[in-house]
Amino acid sequence: MHDMRPKYLCCVLCCVGLLLVVAASAKRPGGWRVEHLPGSARLSVESIRTLVLPTDAGPALSAAAEDLRQLFAMCYGISLTILEDDGSRPKHAIYLDDSGVVHARISNDGFFIHRQRTCVYIAGDGESGVVNGVYAMCAKLLGARWYWAGELGLELVEPAAT
Repeated sequence: MHDMRPKYLCCVLCCVGLLLVVAASAKRPGGWRVEHLPGSARLSVESIRTLVLPTDAGPALSAAAEDLRQLFAMCYGISLTILEDDGSRPKHAIYLDDSGVVHARISNDGFFIHRQRTCVYIAGDGESGVVNGVYAMCAKLLGARWYWAGELGLELVEPAAT
């Protein structure tokens, strides 16, 4: 019987060489694989341009949307365009309504803030829940604190989340 060690060693070296060639070609620019950058799927706050209200928005929600728009301009220098939801579904927008996907059972004027691709949705238990979500976003994302009504009662602090 032959000694199988040289054939085994040759087979192992060929496999290692093949793995090195595949690894080197994957790192080459223009390779077949798209490089995944950590955090590349994140939505940047600075890219948001639109604030979409439901068609039946009441005065409380309209006032909350205006407060959010003003704070956004103060913090980021971006004046959000406020639109009524006409079904056009613009990208890079904050929707003050549900996305159409039930994510959680919301009750007692509660709210749920979630992101889908390039949009942020603030869903709530009725209009008061959505208003609560808007002001929670103002506090957490923009660092706003209201101590009493009006501009004198507003303080901007370091945001809790970015």
